[in-house]
Amino acid sequence: MKLTLLSLSIVLLLISCTKKDNIEPDVIIDPTNELVGTTWQRTLNPDLFNYLEFKTGKEVAFSSKWNGELSTALIRPHTLNEKKVVYTSDGFNYTGTISGDTLAVMGTAGFLMIYVKIK
Repeated sequence: MKLTLLSLSIVLLLISCTKKDNIEPDVIIDPTNELVGTTWQRTLNPDLFNYLEFKTGKEVAFSSKWNGELSTALIRPHTLNEKKVVYTSDGFNYTGTISGDTLAVMGTAGFLMIYVKIK
């Protein structure tokens, strides 16, 4: 009887010590917001345009088009708090306020830039 109980205890111990379940690592989800996937255009003159393209909830791509030629995009961090977006480029801070399809951006130097949503 003791041998049976000992054998049963060993079997139960071995069964309970089987390989642990594969536990998936925590997935970090990139924050999203209403700006993700949108593109905004600022017209400086008929041949020069600036673009803000919000790639993710944390990154905005800034590019320009001069005489039909698009520049390489610069990726910069941004934050969105309600209708206020803040991004930094080349050591300057830009703060924008969203109103419908218009994004009014004030630069560090106090210069107002108006972007219109095109996508």
